[in-house]
Amino acid sequence: SLAGQFVLQALAARPDAFRHWAAISPSIWWNEADLRTRLSSALPHASHPRLFMAVGEYEGEVPPWQRAQPGYEQLVARRAKRQMVASAQALAAELEPRFGPEEFMFRVFPEEDHASILMIAAQRTMRFSAG
Repeated sequence: SLAGQFVLQALAARPDAFRHWAAISPSIWWNEADLRTRLSSALPHASHPRLFMAVGEYEGEVPPWQRAQPGYEQLVARRAKRQMVASAQALAAELEPRFGPEEFMFRVFPEEDHASILMIAAQRTMRFSAG
């Protein structure tokens, strides 16, 4: 969501503001080129921040429980345009080498969507931050 996008923008602007960062379901599609540029510029100069990123498997497609709902076609088109999972995977692959061991984690949670990921991601964020 935009909160996850905000976390990544804040990390790019002030990477040393926090030690631990969590970007859950980040809307990377929103101003993606600028986000990538800013992160690429900021991270080499940061003092070892830790980043946990996650998305739900069904953020890239319509979950089975919504496929019979009205508006299905519009939802398919919106998800195809935003590419939440693919964009997050690509950004994670780009960012991981910029972090040290144990400083970066990316997960795609199976059977979760944009609404359901929050609870599982909150638990995993706390576990990651404790390490």
